[in-house]
Formats: sequence, C-alpha cells, structure tokens
Amino acid sequence: MNGTRTSTGPVLVLTALPVEYRAVRELLVSVRRGPSHRGTVFEVGWLDGTPWQIVLAQTGAGNHVSAVLASRAIEAFGPRALFFVGVAGGLRPDIALGDVVVATKVYAYHGGKETGAGFAARPVSWQAPHELEQLARFVGRDGTWPGARPRTGGGHAPPAVHFKPIAAGEVVSDAPESALRRRLDRHYQDAVAVEMEGAGVAHAAHLSDRLPALIVRGISDRADGTKQLSDEADWQSAAARNAAAFALCVVRELAAGDEQPGASPGSCASTDPYAFLDPYAASDPDGFLVPDGFFVPDGFRVPAAPSASLVHRSESAPPLPSGAPAHPAPSPWPPPPPSSPRPGSPYPPTPSAAGADGQPWAPGRPWTGGRLLDTPACRYLLHDELLDEQPSPDHALVRHQAVACRLEPSEAGTASPYVWLRQAEVRQPTPDALEELAALGREHDLLGRIHRRARGLPGPGRYERIGDRRAVLALPWPPTRSGRRCGTLHSGWLAGRPAPLSTGSLARLLGAVAGLCDTLAALHRAGATHRLLAPTAVLEHDDGRLVLRDLGLAAHAPRPGEGPTAYRAPEQWRGGHRPGLVGPPADVYQLAALTYHLATGRPPEPQGAPPPSSRLERAPGSLDRALRAALAEDPGERPAARALGTALRAARDDLLGDA
Repeated sequence: MNGTRTSTGPVLVLTALPVEYRAVRELLVSVRRGPSHRGTVFEVGWLDGTPWQIVLAQTGAGNHVSAVLASRAIEAFGPRALFFVGVAGGLRPDIALGDVVVATKVYAYHGGKETGAGFAARPVSWQAPHELEQLARFVGRDGTWPGARPRTGGGHAPPAVHFKPIAAGEVVSDAPESALRRRLDRHYQDAVAVEMEGAGVAHAAHLSDRLPALIVRGISDRADGTKQLSDEADWQSAAARNAAAFALCVVRELAAGDEQPGASPGSCASTDPYAFLDPYAASDPDGFLVPDGFFVPDGFRVPAAPSASLVHRSESAPPLPSGAPAHPAPSPWPPPPPSSPRPGSPYPPTPSAAGADGQPWAPGRPWTGGRLLDTPACRYLLHDELLDEQPSPDHALVRHQAVACRLEPSEAGTASPYVWLRQAEVRQPTPDALEELAALGREHDLLGRIHRRARGLPGPGRYERIGDRRAVLALPWPPTRSGRRCGTLHSGWLAGRPAPLSTGSLARLLGAVAGLCDTLAALHRAGATHRLLAPTAVLEHDDGRLVLRDLGLAAHAPRPGEGPTAYRAPEQWRGGHRPGLVGPPADVYQLAALTYHLATGRPPEPQGAPPPSSRLERAPGSLDRALRAALAEDPGERPAARALGTALRAARDDLLGDA
C-alpha cells in the first residue's frame, strides 16, 4: 500500500456500500457518468476549488471483488492516488461511534495454518504510504475538516481521527464472543476496526506499481452484537459522511502537477501527449453534448498540460515513443526548413532585410504600423489595426500580431492581399517558449486538414519556421466586394452603435451566429476547440456570414485564466479551473456570452445574466431559453454547438413571426 508515482491522473475513490457512495458523491461537483471499463460503471466529478478530478465507483462488499474492480479502475485511469472510503466495526472501547480511522496498516486476517495444535496465523499486511499518511495527520491536526461534512442535523458530536491498524476479512463481525473475535484479539491485537475490503484494495494498489492508497473508515458499530441498534440510530450514514469528508480533505492537500520521487517507469499513469476527455454515452448524432450529459467524441483531444486532470486511456490514443517526454507534445509535422531564402527568391535573408525606416530588421524590434516585415518567403506591410505585442510572463517569448498587407510575392488566385499575421519569437529557449513556437505550426497543420469542412473556417495560409527561435503564421483576411478588408464583430456591431438592437438587426445577428455555431461544430468534430471567442476574433462578410479570424487556443493546452475576460467560461477561470472539462462547452459558453453582448449592449454578468427579454423589448422567450442553457455554469448542462445554432434559428423565426 506504499509507493509513489506521477501526478498526471485523477484521484480514484472507491466505496463498497450505497450509503458510502452517496456520502462521497454529495461532496463533489459536476458529477456525471464516466466511461465504463470492462462493464464497471464509473462517475466522474470535481473536488471544488481544487485541480483534482475524482473518479468514483462502488465495488460491493468483499476483498476479492474490491481487488478486481480496483485493478480495473487503476488500469483505466492511471490515478494519482487511490482512497477507499467507507464504514467499519470498532474493536476498541476508546474508539467512539462516528470516529474516523485512517489505516496505518491493513491486515488480511484470514491467512494461516490450521493443525491439531490449533490455528497459527500467517499475517499479511500493507503499510499506509508515507506521503498520504502525513497529509492525513496534517488534516487531523488542523482540526477544520469536520466543517466539510454536510449539515444533516443529526446532533452527533464532532468525530475524532485515529491512526491505527485495521483488519480485513470476508466475514461480517457482530458478536462479542466468537472464534473470529478471539483470533483478532490474539493475533491482531493492535487493530482497532474490522472491515471487508481494505486488504483487497491495498493488494491491488501494491501490484499496480505501488500506487499510493489510503483506507479511511468511519466507525458505524462496535462489532459486538449491537449493529442493528447502531444502524437504527443512523450511525452508518454519519460514519460514512465523516469518512468521506476527511478523505476528501486529504485529497485537497495533495500536490498537483509535480512528479513524485521514485515514480516507476512502468507506472500506468498516462504518458500520452494528449489528455483524452471521456467518451460519455449519448445518442446525439453529432457526438457531442446532449441535454442529460456531457459527451465528447472518442477522437477528441486536448494537448496535455502539466496539471492534474482526468486521463482516460482511449484505445485510439497514439502511443508515446519509449523514453519520450510527455511535455511538450511532439510536433506532428516535419522539421522546419532552414532559415535561408527559398531557392530563386529575390528576397534577402531575414537579418539583412530592411524595415520601413531603412534600418535592418532584427529580432526583438517592436512592431509598428507602417513597418515592413520581411520573412524568407514574403514581405508584409503592418497595419495599426489590432496590432499587439505581448511578452510572456517570464519574458522568454514575445508574441506579435497585426493585420497586414502581403506585398510580395503577389500570389495568383488569392482573393485578397490582406492577412492576419502572428509571430512567436523566442528570447530564451525555455520549454514553454518552444511550445508556443510549435503551436503556430500545429494550428497551420490543423487548418490544412479541416478548412474546407465549414465556410466559417479560415484558410491554412502560410506558415514559416525561421530558424529555431521564430515562427510566423499568416492567415487570409477575407475582402469585401469592393476589395477592402472585412470588418470584425467589434467594428460592425459594437463600435459606435446604439444598444440594444432593433428587431431586424437582432434577427440578422441570430442568423449569423447560428451559422458560426455550425463552424464551431465542425471544429469540434475535428477534435479541437477555439476557447478565445471575442468580438475582434470573428470577421463579418458583406453578406452577413461570420468567419473565424484564426483557431484561437486550439493548438494550446488549457490553462487557468485563459480566454477573454468578458466571455470566459466558468471552467476557464483561475479559481475554478478544471482542465478536463475545458472543451466544446467552453466554446458554447463564449459564443452565447458574445451573442448576449452584441444583442443587449452589455456582456453577461458572471453571477448570472438577466434574460435578454429584460433588455430587448421584442426578444422571444425562445432566445432567453437558448442563451440561459448555453450560459449554464455546469459544462455538462450546455447544448452542443449545433444544437445552440438550431435554437438561435428558432428564436430568429419566433422574432420575425411576432414582428
């Protein structure tokens, strides 16, 4: 029951009885059915205010079945740690009903040899892992954990916490005098509680590369013939709640995101470069959200991030080469060409290229409107619009972006010379900076595969990897019929217009956003999410069609605090960041928040937005319902992107029908 491993998986919590299962489940948030593994059903939730995702299952009574199901869960999820939480019978008078016992040692008490001289015990035991035991002792000393218990009005005194051995077998002990009780008193006299699952779970954890596992029990009876009276007094429920509250307080103290010393190379914690969201069962033909659950298709990927998140082993997951690091993810495209000019190019190499002021361009020079920017393949004229330059927090990388005009070469067949230009420039080759550099290439590669799947996706544009410290991605910016650049939602709908919208304008907006929902659905089917939707990130054609400026954060792993502040989904905020849930629902939330802002003139309040009908005189109730569902705090309660589009079209039709 001792050992260490990496912290890339969730925390696995197992129980035996329904009352124990309910006690744990009611302390979690965003709980939903997870993937089944070999017929075993799991639920997945979050321990609120922490990065920990909890995988919960009920094993049933007995060491054998608990060992088998624990092994299956470990195989499926590669957990960071395992907790078995439940009730037990007390063996000592100084252990009160409702008290919590943390097993410092688990005895399998049925082992032995029977001869004519009597029974000779052959004890088998598993020690509690030092790390978890120390965290549990800290929680016990802190003394605040009883406040984590649900208030039930039972009137029971605050429980004490004991760190003692327990005994586990296959018999329900409920007699003050019996052969079993005498055996326990003689051979396992330091055990203070008796139960039926701990040995099986501890053995399974020991065989699984020494996964850290802790057994936490609440004392529900005294194993002395008074069990029925204790059950009638509801001590079983009280003990289960106490054990669950204490165990999850220990989980809160687990360090997230750090590799633990001595982790086995063969650990079943995932080293896959992609963290897979769970394929929850659903009947939606698009393979996404349905009203009664959160479903992500089997191929959905989010790049792995060094944080605690659910990693479910999908059989379709690409294996990581032996010995390869999990972070950053290996690039799926060939190595970049050297930073010399293309053959036959009339343009000089980047270091000697001239800027607008006639001075040589060099890495680190700021972008300004009117400057010429040369790459080995192209020359661009930078515009002031949307021009931005941001260093990373550690100043190891500088990100540049701007609208630009491609001056050379003048490519045949291109509809517009305008591009959306982004550059990543590495100042110090840290892992994060190099990952940012590779992300531009991943976005180009993804667009090359999917840009024809929806009219609202940008073309792949041109990607240049210039040496080992610079990358540039230029995506086409569509023109208007007159040859000018298309505007953004900000310039067309928010800048200088009266709010709220008129009936006609609102109907036009709803139709356009519904089309963008179809674009996001295509992006989601490709296994990617935007997660950076804002008024300046969406372009508007002359005919009202909306187009994504780029793919946002699709090539990046989810990070706490990502996304535009006014439209950030709850699971993206730093305080409640849940990387395993940052996926298609975040796009749905952001698009709904953006629609709310465009329609009413105000972004929705994080605490809950008033319905649009309170700010728009003729807004139909169907619009209220559509946006309320899409702005749900729980990602699992939001509709799929395509379903949101259908709802917005229905709201538009209702609006026009009432006009």
